[in-house]
Amino acid sequence: MKERLFKIEVCSPEGLCEDLRSLPEATEKEARQAQVSVYGSKVLVRQFELPTMAAGEVKGALKLEAAEILSLSPEEIDLEFHISHAGQDKTKGYFLAMPVKVLQQYLSCFEKTDVALVKLTARMLTAAGDFLAKEKQVAKDFCLLDFFNGNMLNLAVFIDGHSELLREIRYDSPEEAEKEVMNSLRYVCGRSSCKSLNKIYFTGDVSDKGELTSHLQKKIEDGSILKHSELLSSGRLTAEDFWKMNLLRAHRSIRQRLLWIESVALAVCLVMCVILGGKIVKGQATIKNLRASLGGFVDNAQTQGLEKKAEKFNL
Repeated sequence: MKERLFKIEVCSPEGLCEDLRSLPEATEKEARQAQVSVYGSKVLVRQFELPTMAAGEVKGALKLEAAEILSLSPEEIDLEFHISHAGQDKTKGYFLAMPVKVLQQYLSCFEKTDVALVKLTARMLTAAGDFLAKEKQVAKDFCLLDFFNGNMLNLAVFIDGHSELLREIRYDSPEEAEKEVMNSLRYVCGRSSCKSLNKIYFTGDVSDKGELTSHLQKKIEDGSILKHSELLSSGRLTAEDFWKMNLLRAHRSIRQRLLWIESVALAVCLVMCVILGGKIVKGQATIKNLRASLGGFVDNAQTQGLEKKAEKFNL
């Protein structure tokens, strides 16, 4: 059977349910699949830099960070992460997180449809992966601005193949977008060893953003943030790094652990029931034997009593 993949971008479970209902019907020879890219405040994408530690400890530390940002407990968050650099002293990369309840709402949209969900990720990561797949070579230090949904953009800054800043920006005017982008770039260049970028790339819905993009380009050049150079990335940054991030995998991992815990708990309950059942059967047998013994004693006592009465009345 042929698989037909639909790429869907949404900012809410309600929007996903509506988009699924509007998909073309499947033919007898095809199976419908969906790749969902989410944007908005309920999906979190961040870069990280931590002291070198085990992968399990990295995930725990990132859950604590995501929990603080989303104002939730770590247990209420599903999370995936990618390590782009693991040195002796520090580990760098980025992570994708979403509240478990929100993720379950997205998954529930597929319960009454024949569409199979194969990936649920963030639009920012999908856009970065698509850009890198299209651009065979990119600058060593660059900024990617991805415009979408009319008044939103994703900003990603990469220094020598490592993510230095990942940010989703909602703006009400071109001036506000320009201000947010410039502040973000100054922040990165101020804290990084790289004080300027080789190139800025624009992607997404830029059809009506010509004035904004040209103004940003000029502003960045005038601010000495951009250094024109032919220096290319070493290739450590690949589209697959972004495409493989999938909250569905994180959710399944948690579900598998929960099912394992439930199975162990059920097995313990069954063993306890068997032990308790054996004790009950044994107790019932003891009670039965005791009754039989007491019954014989009572019968003998009653017989002797009747015999004595009969002798008294000369019966």
